[in-house]
Amino acid sequence: MKNMAWLMNQIKFVREELGMTQVQLEKKTGLDQSVISQIENNPDGNYSLSTLERLAEGLNCELNISLKPKEDIPEVLRRKSREAAIRSIRVSSGTTAIEMQLPDQAFVEQQIEAVQDMILKKYKSKLWDEI
Repeated sequence: MKNMAWLMNQIKFVREELGMTQVQLEKKTGLDQSVISQIENNPDGNYSLSTLERLAEGLNCELNISLKPKEDIPEVLRRKSREAAIRSIRVSSGTTAIEMQLPDQAFVEQQIEAVQDMILKKYKSKLWDEI
């Protein structure tokens, strides 16, 4: 996780800026000095939230963890709802194709948009069901 490496590097930076040794931080946190060394030298490791909280407290810092969406959430919802709408329309379009009553593309697009709107208004949670 990219941000975790940054956080681990920040722990070392703050400790050094405070003029604190790893042994001194060990005494403030109760974490073994070897654990502190591992965290500072292996920033891609897997560390528990409680360990990070103890380090932050020992460094007189606040631990701030947040979620940052990888993509714009409304765009994700538009894309997923459109995919679901297209799947839904394909089912009914397949039935009409069998009956040789193929709708024109403008009508199909209009239907996709209508189903997409309905999904976003009433069935958003269904977007995350496995298909």
